[in-house]
Amino acid sequence: MRGFLICHCFVLLLSVSAYAKVDENLGITSQGIPSEVRQSGAQAQEATPRSTLKQFEQAIQSYLSTHRIEQGVIGIVQRERLVHLKQYAKQPQANRPEQLYRIASVSKVLTLIAVLDLAQKGVVSLSDKPFSESGVLFNEWGDLPYQPEVASITLDHLLRHRAGLSQQLDRRLFLEPDLAPATVFQLLLNQIPLSFSPGAQESYSNVGYVVLGAVVRKVTGMSVYEYLARDTFKQIADFRLTASGGVSRIGEEVEYRSEYFELPYALNMSNISSAGGMATNARSLVQVLMRIDRLERVPDVLREPWSNYDYLGYDTWFLFGSLPGSSALIGRLNDTYSVVALFNGRNPDIDAQRNDLIKILSHFSGATEWEAAGSE
Repeated sequence: MRGFLICHCFVLLLSVSAYAKVDENLGITSQGIPSEVRQSGAQAQEATPRSTLKQFEQAIQSYLSTHRIEQGVIGIVQRERLVHLKQYAKQPQANRPEQLYRIASVSKVLTLIAVLDLAQKGVVSLSDKPFSESGVLFNEWGDLPYQPEVASITLDHLLRHRAGLSQQLDRRLFLEPDLAPATVFQLLLNQIPLSFSPGAQESYSNVGYVVLGAVVRKVTGMSVYEYLARDTFKQIADFRLTASGGVSRIGEEVEYRSEYFELPYALNMSNISSAGGMATNARSLVQVLMRIDRLERVPDVLREPWSNYDYLGYDTWFLFGSLPGSSALIGRLNDTYSVVALFNGRNPDIDAQRNDLIKILSHFSGATEWEAAGSE
């Protein structure tokens, strides 16, 4: 069993390595497990020598300084209990861990959960073809007839980045922030050909998750973040999940900064909410982790086989998201530890920032005596 799971983690690593090239050009990333920390992540609870909380906090402060990030929040879950939740900043300031942060491509795991929850309830099937004649999005946008093979795209293809959507669509989506959703669908359905037949390959697609967001809205009447807050996670007290502000911030949202001459407020976040435009706080995200980790203390929102879908079934997984002025990580280290990290900045050297963060979290999570972090 262990070998099977490690093998699948390695498949995830190969897949997201291909994604990185696309995302760095667009300013948005989604990453998996760097090869050099795959082992340490799986063995976090056995790390030695023992570390103090002070050493962990020094490592985080050094991380902020190295990557020129002003502030962030770290959440550590141990055996489905929140054991550490704290804001860190380069300059002393009030501890405000409940502030909202953009989570970039970490939004995709939330969209994944929403679609799987709807499939579990029988509202949709992962074999559904949204652009087929019987599909929920048929004739919603674009002109009939659609271009070849679009009608063959399934929800499963979209979730696994196997729909064949051209990377040109992602470029247009991010380089033209005022591009209307109807125009994006027109390009997809009528103008920009698929790069390959649906299901034949894997190629990272933000637009694929925009399509999934449209499916969720069509069948529920709600956005992904509204559906999750009002339905899937309605039992979580003070659950915060919304669309991030675009040219301006929403209430309680942090101020995004960049020391690398990027423009944190240039994107139209509402256009990409299901792919990379959601905002939440660390406490809400750790509550999500507790409910998708396949452990027993906190009831999961997904049952088998949905709880084991794609990377959710792996022993160890991480998703890292990045936009100008913000970055985020969510991950399952093993059956004992899960982690969340949200920041109001990023290093354009995305690989370095991501790998440094995972190394710190993988080592210290299992090597530190954590203090209680408040109510669960």
